[in-house]
Amino acid sequence: MEQKKAFLDITVSICPYCGAPYADASWYVIELESDIECGVCGETWNPKTYKVDRILLEFVLDDKGNADNKNCLAYHCHTCNLALRVKRFDRVPAGITHQSDP
Repeated sequence: MEQKKAFLDITVSICPYCGAPYADASWYVIELESDIECGVCGETWNPKTYKVDRILLEFVLDDKGNADNKNCLAYHCHTCNLALRVKRFDRVPAGITHQSDP
């Protein structure tokens, strides 16, 4: 049986004011060219301008469509020293809320 997979396209960027690394969905950074406010220094900047990498993350899915914990992946961006690790949450972490589309 062929493995089912899901993908997430992300863009890695660096805050030009304080150097904080960010990983955001590429549609938000590249397609919409949206500005963000840095959570570290509070400055507003455009991550597309300060993009250092674009990564396609791959998730192997089990037969129910859930991410297979045995196949979690890690990525390290050597340009900005940002380590990305995929972690599966069995519940939504505290502080994260879901907002429906209008």
